Amino acid sequence: MKKHIFMLIILAGFFYPVVSTFAQNYDKLFQEAIYKEEGEGNLKEAIDIYYQIANKDSADRGLRAKSLMQIGLCYEKLGKKNAVEAFEKIVSEFSDQTEFVKLAQKRLNSYKSSKVSLDNQVLTMQQIKKEIPFLNGFGFKGVSPDGSSFLYIDQTNNDDEIIKFDINTGETFQLTNNNTSAYGAPNASFPWRCIWSPDSEHIVYLRNVWRINNKDLKIHELRMMDKNGRNDKVLMTDSIIPVLITFMPDGKRILAISRDTKNENNPKLVSISLDNLEVKSLKNLDENYGNKYSISPNGKHLLFLKKEENSSNWDVFVMNMSTLKETQITNNENNDWDPEWSPDGSQIIFLSNRLNSNDLYKIGFENEKIVGKPTNIISGLGDNVGIMGVDKNGGVYFSTSNESHDIMTLNIEDLFNNKEAIPESILNPISKIGGYAPKFSKDGRYISYLNNIRFKSLPTEDSYLGEKYLINIYDTQTKKTRLLDIDLYLAMFTRELAWREPNWSYDNKTLLVYGTVKDNYQGGFYAVNVFDETVTPIYTKPGHKKGTNYIRLGNEMMFSRDNQKIYYTSMDFKELFEFNLMTKEEKSLLVNEDGFWFDGFIDKEETKCIALNRFGYFFHDINTNQKIKFGSRDDGIFMGKTDDGKYYFLLDNDKRNITKVSTDGSEPKKSVSIEHLFENMNIGEVDISQDGKLTVLSALKSTGQEVNKLNNVFN
Repeated sequence: MKKHIFMLIILAGFFYPVVSTFAQNYDKLFQEAIYKEEGEGNLKEAIDIYYQIANKDSADRGLRAKSLMQIGLCYEKLGKKNAVEAFEKIVSEFSDQTEFVKLAQKRLNSYKSSKVSLDNQVLTMQQIKKEIPFLNGFGFKGVSPDGSSFLYIDQTNNDDEIIKFDINTGETFQLTNNNTSAYGAPNASFPWRCIWSPDSEHIVYLRNVWRINNKDLKIHELRMMDKNGRNDKVLMTDSIIPVLITFMPDGKRILAISRDTKNENNPKLVSISLDNLEVKSLKNLDENYGNKYSISPNGKHLLFLKKEENSSNWDVFVMNMSTLKETQITNNENNDWDPEWSPDGSQIIFLSNRLNSNDLYKIGFENEKIVGKPTNIISGLGDNVGIMGVDKNGGVYFSTSNESHDIMTLNIEDLFNNKEAIPESILNPISKIGGYAPKFSKDGRYISYLNNIRFKSLPTEDSYLGEKYLINIYDTQTKKTRLLDIDLYLAMFTRELAWREPNWSYDNKTLLVYGTVKDNYQGGFYAVNVFDETVTPIYTKPGHKKGTNYIRLGNEMMFSRDNQKIYYTSMDFKELFEFNLMTKEEKSLLVNEDGFWFDGFIDKEETKCIALNRFGYFFHDINTNQKIKFGSRDDGIFMGKTDDGKYYFLLDNDKRNITKVSTDGSEPKKSVSIEHLFENMNIGEVDISQDGKLTVLSALKSTGQEVNKLNNVFN
């Protein structure tokens, strides 16, 4: 069933359409974008369409470069915002398209020669490297202060090596040799926690040595080498080594966190002299201190993370290195992390999820005090985001998961008629927020989906609330998306979304949502009007709050055709209920001890249920209690049915084929392959339009981590 995908299968599948097959479709898209740009003057929609072409590896490279050129020209018309990024991408990634490279370089040169450079006005972002296997933890501070290179740990073939990536040339250099992280091997050791010297000439790092020549050692080394991996030498050896934080600006001392071998719960902030290796204790810490620190350019202040008593959220603090006085910089209900200084020490940047996505913020700092309020610099940086460093020119480097959480539509009617079909993304190509749980409205015009949820640590009394609902409504006619502004919370564990996805009413105006209102902790079924955003309780109970008798009402909820009732299953998935919206009466319709995963009705009279249990798929008659098996769980996942009840669709467990089945068995089953359309992409939740023509699905593509650079953050 489309809501039980996580419980039935292991996901699989990546999207690489065949170039020659779909060239005409991309040409058509380009003409549509040209019309939006020149015919309607709608530059923002034109940019979105151009990005659809530019970001597709399957499209002709000339057309991709041409689309990037148009993106840059559109941004110029909008005040030149992000134009540089588009032109730089042409130069760096499409060198074979000489005509467009010349045009792009000409535009870039015009900015450099102008009195006020575009680079000094507009925030720009460029990808430095993608598909990195391991970064020693997100937010690993591996960027050299001069901005020429960054470090990461490569774990290929179970070997741990420090790799230096030259940002200017794109070349990689292995700085360490013959390390293996496989404990039990004749030699087993691995490097970690690398930091750069202020002059970018040396690297200090830690190495854990577990075994040498089959002899157990379990020691830790503090080591130093030059920027090219030469002159590698051991500075300190012990059973426990202070965890490196950063160099002091003078380059003669290192800050670190030291833990006593007898009591690791009492960490200390220490400094290590590189002249005589003296370890000096600076301040006693506790479990409320984090492990990410940044020293100011003048060495007078230290940025760090800390949790207040009885809180699980991280805030940014600054410490005076002379007096050890602490000043709180941020204070909110959500997590802030990875604080860094501007090159002149007058500004502080940090990451935060306070707006339900991972965003970059900036705030001023002067005379031991913050200046102004935090300003959102850029939103939606992706998952597992961490700041890797700030170079001397103010470039901000960050790492993020190289993932695409997409919502895509596919014309399956064309596939069943042996015609070509291309999956189309309905998400903004610039955004990395992504989505899941897509649902067609009954008329097929709208698609609802949820933003990828990043759960936050809530106050104790709100621990049952969960995350706020972020419901998007995509209009297939206008190609526009709205994010509903509603005060409704999930009130469930993440896994429960698999059987509590919002469901459309038959008048195509309302979503049936299971959630909780924060102001009074009333929880249960709510109706959300997708146009005026009103939230109306349907069947709710009080007390969805810590310390109360928290009652979950049911699963698999959906509206009746006349919108006068809702249907849902019991919490144990064995009983089907009906709740009358007019009389407020609840009644049991049937009980099945074998299980009852409800997925609507096959008939318009709403008497024959579609159900799944451990024995397979069934049509279950409410009036007679008769069950007719129509498939096994091995047949795949139930995607949906046509509104007339004539056909239903199954997606096989390997996510390679869609099968169309007539409910009365009068027609032979027909299957089509989608493997070539979603090769190496993980397919998530699926739904079928009620005319049986389209499917909508969530899909995940991941290729490790990537590193990006933000320019002009401190302007």
